[in-house]
Amino acid sequence: MLINFDEHSKKLNDFRKGKLPEALTLGHTEFDSHFRYVQGNLCFVLAHNNVGKTHFTFYLMLLYTLKHKIRWLVFSSENDVYSLLKKLIEFIEGKPINKIEQKDYEDSLKFVYDHFKFVDCNQQYTYKQLLALAKSIKDAWDYHGLLIDPINSLRKNIKMGSNAYEHSYEQLTDIRIFCKTNNIATWICAHAVTEALRRKHLKGHEFEGQIPPPSVGDSEGGAVNANRADDMIICHRYIY
Repeated sequence: MLINFDEHSKKLNDFRKGKLPEALTLGHTEFDSHFRYVQGNLCFVLAHNNVGKTHFTFYLMLLYTLKHKIRWLVFSSENDVYSLLKKLIEFIEGKPINKIEQKDYEDSLKFVYDHFKFVDCNQQYTYKQLLALAKSIKDAWDYHGLLIDPINSLRKNIKMGSNAYEHSYEQLTDIRIFCKTNNIATWICAHAVTEALRRKHLKGHEFEGQIPPPSVGDSEGGAVNANRADDMIICHRYIY
């Protein structure tokens, strides 16, 4: 099957004339110069365990929702949904959940309900099952972004004769096609490999003895993630 040449030439001409909409910004000059929300892009968020990857990702998602009304479908298998609801409401209100007035709590809860839907993670999914579910939900509720947190919690269904590396390539290729075909921004949270956790900043470094940020190649699955991603955010926090 060949592309629709007229469709792509029209898009090229619109780009030439400055008619294509810009990627979405947050109004923070420094951050916007490094990252922008692009509809239909595949974005990886890479971090070590327990540095606040999910916390950061949900905060960023919410900022785009507040500013641009982005709606999200969330697959988050490592966190109870009530804890994510709590996190989002506290972000909106800027207060601990037990300090929020009832009316404000109800308004924020409704806002979250209107803009975030959560996949039931009481069962395991292969990536194909998750994408099929995401497509069916898209048909019923027109969301803009899909979060998979983390990707290594999806059940592997490795075919006879293939290996984990080939499975990762196939998985990410299919997810990328899903992004582009359905124009859904898909954000994937990924863990760094164990070897990256063993590294320490050398003696004399400002953060001597602490674990440095992971690099692109440190993600589980290796460079395949960067090869398939449009964007990659590396999230790190010096805990000590």
